[in-house]
Amino acid sequence: MCGPRLTESSVRRAGLAVIGLALSCSSAPRISPWGPGGAVPLRLYAETPDLDARGRTIDGETAALGLELDKEIAFADRNGTRYLVRSYVGHDSLGRPTHACRIASPLGVVLAVGPESETDSPDTTTELVRALDTHGGRAVSSPADLDGDGSFEVILRSRSGTLSIASLGPNGARDMAIALAGPVRGFVDLGADGVAPSSVVSAPDDAPLRPHLVDVATGEDGAFSNKTRSARAFHARERDLAVAPKDALPKVRAERALEHAWHAILAGDSRDGVLDMLDHAEVGADLRPSFQTWAAKIRALTR
Repeated sequence: MCGPRLTESSVRRAGLAVIGLALSCSSAPRISPWGPGGAVPLRLYAETPDLDARGRTIDGETAALGLELDKEIAFADRNGTRYLVRSYVGHDSLGRPTHACRIASPLGVVLAVGPESETDSPDTTTELVRALDTHGGRAVSSPADLDGDGSFEVILRSRSGTLSIASLGPNGARDMAIALAGPVRGFVDLGADGVAPSSVVSAPDDAPLRPHLVDVATGEDGAFSNKTRSARAFHARERDLAVAPKDALPKVRAERALEHAWHAILAGDSRDGVLDMLDHAEVGADLRPSFQTWAAKIRALTR
């Protein structure tokens, strides 16, 4: 055999020497397989935008829940982001109808509500609302830009009839805060100020007095409030209209007095002054208990 015999130990020593020489003599920087910076590109962890794929994900999930497609809507917002909106129907174990809504952007499923279970509150909003009548000549559609900020919102309804509003974005949806005197149950046409979610303080049909106490909230800073300029303007108009004719029956005069006080406070008038007028209002003995009950409601709900 020619040349020196290489043993395992001599090979190991030679290898270590070569590595040491390379580390001591080479001044070139180490090159990461992810590039000179050594950072892993985030795009490798981000899913590729694909609205069709999101739709297939929704198909599989809702089929597993036994839901049937009710409505499907596709639209794009002002930035060109496309959305897929689907509403579903089903039944719970008691045989009652259930609803669900799924909304996706190319980046993922941004909203998923329902179906409601037997233990859910009747005020849990899961049903997509496509349109509502404002009883003022204008209909409210959903999805739509309901607060004028350029983003689209959807209206959802519960079994009890209460409503909620969710604002949509390409990476998610959020429930919008709605500051009203009661739960949202409809929308009111405010004319030039658009449409507004509303609440009504109701009474039993056989109540001695049944004033119509409606409140509205308009969009501002990503929420809805009854303290905005346009909401207060609505209440100021209603306050000025809540005047009973001179020949009105005592019941009508009492109801108008309650409505006037309600709208006056929500329009921004002096709360203490308005409540003081209610306390000293002339009301017959037969209507006085009901009037005082309503005055207490107004006092509590306008804090």
